[in-house]
Amino acid sequence: MIRIFFGVLIAALGTLAGFTIGGGRLSPLFHPAEVVVIGAILIGGLITAFGLVRPFGMLFDALVGRRHSLDRIQVNIKICESGSCLGILGGVAATLLGAFITLDGWDGDARFLALKFGAAISGTVIGLIIAATIFQPLKFYFHKQAIETASATTKESPYQPPVLSGLGVP
Repeated sequence: MIRIFFGVLIAALGTLAGFTIGGGRLSPLFHPAEVVVIGAILIGGLITAFGLVRPFGMLFDALVGRRHSLDRIQVNIKICESGSCLGILGGVAATLLGAFITLDGWDGDARFLALKFGAAISGTVIGLIIAATIFQPLKFYFHKQAIETASATTKESPYQPPVLSGLGVP
């Protein structure tokens, strides 16, 4: 549990630190409307695909670190994959909605357009941060758990994670 918490924290803070070191300001990244759009698409999509209980069960499994059957671990992996996709999709949707709002309020001033589009693009950045710092690390955590669970039941692991298998990672 502690490892997951610190891993996600380091990934998120490192991403934001790199952004600020590169000269970016954090305030334009966070717009409540974009967070609502991304959160609604992410949570609504997960509930639609997996029901209300399974996504929260996945988070609980990750935080507590309990071992489960290979079937449940594979469902957790699918939830993480879906969460990554939905986070990115939500970010793109927030960006497009921000672009529509920008164009609707545009009065011909190029500076206004540049500032507003910069803010609109932050929706995609937020979606990518959610995917890369939360769902992808959890997915790899569950991949590792699946390998260990399969190895404990047989000498040769019948489970081969699709992402790791081509990288030479056992």
